[in-house]
Amino acid sequence: MANNEEFGQEVKVEETRPISAENEKVSTEVKNEEKVVSTEQKTVKESNKKQSKPKKKKKDNKQSKIAKKLKETGSELKKVTWPKFSTVLKQTGVVLLVTALFLLVVFGIDRLCSWLVGFIV
Repeated sequence: MANNEEFGQEVKVEETRPISAENEKVSTEVKNEEKVVSTEQKTVKESNKKQSKPKKKKKDNKQSKIAKKLKETGSELKKVTWPKFSTVLKQTGVVLLVTALFLLVVFGIDRLCSWLVGFIV
């Protein structure tokens, strides 16, 4: 016989217990709670049906989509961890310094190449 593990199938084993008087009481209570919850859900669904609004025009729908996007964007920006001003200044200084160094290197290479071309010609 083939083993179920060879085919990647999981075998579920359920544990059975004898039903006692306490288990019956608990299961009855759970069923009663489920009935209460389902009754509440029906009430909520019925009240939602009563409160349903007529459909809006397409123009209003576009405006509401834009407003929704703006609200979502604002909430996402609140979640961002912004750096401190001193950190921003330091990082900006590093970027400007590296840019200036590369400017000098490229300028030097350009002058060297123009001098070599002038020397050859």
